[in-house]
Formats: sequence, structure tokens, C-alpha cells
Amino acid sequence: MNNGNRSAGWDVAEGISMDLEAVHSNGCSMDFARLENADDFNLLHDVAGIARHLDRSTGKLTDMFLPRFAKKEVAS
Repeated sequence: MNNGNRSAGWDVAEGISMDLEAVHSNGCSMDFARLENADDFNLLHDVAGIARHLDRSTGKLTDMFLPRFAKKEVAS
């Protein structure tokens, strides 16, 4: 929602940022360095996929969605 002090574009960017932080903080660590350098196609895949599959009450991803820029787990 636009509160009059910011543009609608800022609100969208803020929402994307909050979604990424929620996912990162709740079990799916994101590789933000790789994400920052992503091409448009792969960036859109992750942003749209997270928006679609994020359970906003838990911060966890549903339906087995895994972002392309999730950190790779290292086997112990």
C-alpha cells in the first residue's frame, strides 16, 4: 500500500526484500552475492517463486520450491 511518502515501486522493492529476508532467516539461506549478479530470467524465477511459495506465517517455502540462488548445503 502506498502511504503517500513513497512510490509504489519502492513498496514493491521493499516487499521483495522482506520476502528474501524471511526465506533467508527461516531455513533457506540465500546466496545474496550470487543473487545480486543474477541475470533477469533467473532473478525473476527466484523472486516470483518465493512470492508464490512463501508461507508468510512461518517464513518457510512450500511445495518443495527451491530458489536457484539458495546457498548450496555442504555435506558433512
